[in-house]
Amino acid sequence: MTTSLLVGSLGQARYTTQIARAHMIPPIFSLVHPKTGIPVYATLLDVTPKNVLIKFLICLLIVIGSSIRVSGLWNSDERGWIGYTVAGLVWFSGTLGMAFLSKQRVPKVWGVPLVPWLPSLSIVMNLFLIGSLSLVAFLRFIICSAVMIVY
Repeated sequence: MTTSLLVGSLGQARYTTQIARAHMIPPIFSLVHPKTGIPVYATLLDVTPKNVLIKFLICLLIVIGSSIRVSGLWNSDERGWIGYTVAGLVWFSGTLGMAFLSKQRVPKVWGVPLVPWLPSLSIVMNLFLIGSLSLVAFLRFIICSAVMIVY
C-alpha cells in the first residue's frame, strides 16, 4: 500500500501536466524541463481562493461525517430507517453545497461527469466499507504498515 501511494504521488505531477495541456488549469503548469523532461511547476498547484476552499472543506466534512454516521448505524444494534434517512439527507445537503460552489476552471476539452455526486458517493461507499471492518482488521493494517515503513 505504501509503495502504491508513493508511486501515485510521483505520477501526480505528470497528470497535472497533461491536465494543463488540456487547458483545464493554467498552461504554465504544463512546462517541463528541456533536459530532464521533469514537470517544473506541476507540483506547485494551488489556485483555489480561500473563501471557496473553506466552504468546500465544510461541505466535505459534512459528507464525511454523514458517511461515518451511516457506518456507525450499520454496526450498531439499532435498526430502523430514520437514522439512515437523516444521514442521507445530511450527505445530500453536503454534496449539494459542493455542487453550488463556483467553479475555478471550466474544462475546454473534456470534463468528468456527475461531479461532485459520483466522488461524494464514492466517499460514502469507501467509509462504509472501512467502518464495517472489525478491530482485528485495523490492528493487522497498523502492524503491517508499521513493518513496511520500518522495512
